[in-house]
Amino acid sequence: MKTNKISREELDVILEHLKENSDTKIGIRAYALFQIIAKYPFRLETATLERISQDDFDKLEDKGIRNFLIEGDTYMKFNFNGYKTNKKFGSREILVDDELYETLKLHMKNVKGDYVFFDRKGEITLEKSQDKQRNNLSVWVKRLLKKYDITASATDITKLLITEIWDTGTTQDKIRFAMWRGHEASTAAKVYATSL
Repeated sequence: MKTNKISREELDVILEHLKENSDTKIGIRAYALFQIIAKYPFRLETATLERISQDDFDKLEDKGIRNFLIEGDTYMKFNFNGYKTNKKFGSREILVDDELYETLKLHMKNVKGDYVFFDRKGEITLEKSQDKQRNNLSVWVKRLLKKYDITASATDITKLLITEIWDTGTTQDKIRFAMWRGHEASTAAKVYATSL
C-alpha cells in the first residue's frame, strides 16, 4: 500500500509560516509559489510560467509549448500548453482563486522579467530552458521541505492533494483535478491516489 510522505497538517503549517514571512520580495515569491503547489495538482510546469496580459495573450496566434500566467483587470489565470500530456489534452486554462490572486498581485509587482518564478537563462532552446526551470522548481521544493524536516517532493504533495480529493471530493472535483493535471480521472486514481 502506498502512503504519503507529507501530511495535510504539515502542508498547512508550511503555508502559514510562509504567509507570516511574506513581507519581503523573497518571502512573497515563496508564499505565492508554494500556494500553487499546495493547492493545484500541476506538474512542475508552474516553473515555466510567463507573464502576459489578457490582451497580449488574445493576440498570440501560436502559443507553442509556452505556459502563461494571464493577467486580466480583475483576475489571473493559468494557461498551460507545454506539459507532459499536452498532445492528448491540449491547452489547459485554470482560473486563479481569490486568495492566490491577492498573493500573486503582490508578487507580480516584484517581477521584472517575462517569467513569473524562474527566469530563462542563456541562449538555449525553449525545451531545454523549460527542463531547467522545472528542475529548479523540483530542487526548490525539496530544499524548502527539508527546512521543515520533511523529505518529500512536489510529486508527493500532488499525491496528497489527489488522495484527499479521491477520499472526500465529489465526482466533479475529481474531474476538475484530472483536467488541472492534464490526465484522465482513472490515471489519478491508479497512479497518484494513495492511502493517507
